[in-house]
Amino acid sequence: MSKRFLAISGLVLIVPVLAFALLRMRAEAPQTPDPDTLPEPIANLQRRVDSGKSRLQYDEPNGYLRSLLENLDIPVSSQSLVFSSRALNSF
Repeated sequence: MSKRFLAISGLVLIVPVLAFALLRMRAEAPQTPDPDTLPEPIANLQRRVDSGKSRLQYDEPNGYLRSLLENLDIPVSSQSLVFSSRALNSF
């Protein structure tokens, strides 16, 4: 078989596969969500605080952090800070 025949045969096999893959990628592309339907936990908390339904409590070691996390339904355990002996701490 000639090199030209092999090249053309390869193209005949590869082009439809690539075209199909591109069409599937476009069909499965995520749609941009409507901004009005996105959750807005901070804005909702601000509305609750403004209306008096929620109140942020201040505590000495952490300020408003613990109360803010509770009001946003974020577990306190998710907040961690990692210190490393190799970290650059010379600011």
